This record gives sequence, C-alpha cells and structure tokens, in this order.
Amino acid sequence: MSVTYVTDRCDGVEYDTSLKTTMVQKKLTGRDIVRMLGTCHARALGQIDHFGKVLNHLRFEGIPKFGKNVKDANDVLEFFEQELSEHLELENQILFPYLETHIPRLEPVIRLFYADHAGFKENLGHFRTLLRKVSAAKRKALKNTELMENLRETGTCLIYLLKRHLQAESASVYRAIEKELRSDEIKDLAKKIASTSAFKSWRTHLKKNSSDKDLPF
Repeated sequence: MSVTYVTDRCDGVEYDTSLKTTMVQKKLTGRDIVRMLGTCHARALGQIDHFGKVLNHLRFEGIPKFGKNVKDANDVLEFFEQELSEHLELENQILFPYLETHIPRLEPVIRLFYADHAGFKENLGHFRTLLRKVSAAKRKALKNTELMENLRETGTCLIYLLKRHLQAESASVYRAIEKELRSDEIKDLAKKIASTSAFKSWRTHLKKNSSDKDLPF
C-alpha cells in the first residue's frame, strides 16, 4: 500500500511527529496532548484531500487508469478504516467521557461528535460496499452511471463530514484540553490515553510511516 501522509497544520495549529514529551512525563502539557491528537487530524486532512482527487479520477479518467484509481481508493479507505477509526475509538472511549466529566459545558458538542463518528462509520461502510461492486464489475462499472454516481455522492459526503468534524473538534474540545484542564487532570488524561490499545496502535502507525524514527513515545 502506498499512502501519502501529511503532518503539517490543522486548524491553524502546527503539528509534527517529533513530539518532545512522552505521554507519561510529569511535565506533560495540554498542548502536548493536543499536538499528539492533532497529528492524526493533519494526516487525515491530507488523506481527505487525496480522496477527493481519487474520486475525480474515477469519474473522469476512464478505462486507461481504472485499475490504478480503484487501488488508490482502496488505499485511502484502509487509512480511514484503520488509523483514523482507531483515533475515533480513542476519543469515544477515553477523551470524550473524560472531558464530559471534567469540562461539563462541552457535553452538548461532544454529543454531536459522537453522532459524527457514527455517521462516519456508516458512510464509510456504504462506500466500501459500493467500491467492492465497482471493483467486481471492473471496467464495465464505468458504464453503470447509477453505481458510479452513488460512489461519488457517498465519497463526497464522507469528505464533507470529516472536514467539518475535524475542524470543529480542533476548535472546541482540543482547545479546551489546552486551556481548561488542570495540570493534574492533564497528567491523568495522558495516562488513560497511553494505556489504550487504540493509542498503542496509533503510535505503531506513526512510527512506521513517519520519517522521524526516533519518536520518544
């Protein structure tokens, strides 16, 4: 699989893969947690942009590049189904419940984010089903206008949902982590995040795909 990862900026905040603070150090700050979580957001935004290009290629490039474009779509889906889905599970299991308890004013927006996660999972499954049909039909799929249009519409819905969701999350709950949690709460949250299988899997993905092989966590 060949996936292009992006680790630059998300919602005006720079994220990178050379984090200098581990998830369990005493001096961990809210910004350290936000940067860690934000690397996945930035990588996801890069994949979303690539996904939009792949959808256009499937629609307009026709038979000559059909096989390549289907493969590219599968590669992006693999990122969504593995790394991004694990990130969302970490938020569902640890981050959101913790913030609902320690910053109660966030509960209404967090409920919307739970719904976004469910909507993403549903639309992702639908797109996967459609892409399997396209792949099975091979080049004949290009003549099936209804199938290709459903694929494009479902993919476009995924792009819109994810972009809106990631930007809203960065501007609300991630900012609150940095600004509103006490130092002892930040330390507690970091330990909870670091103990999850989702974080360990995310860390494995990052070490594997990052150009920085000396990540400290």
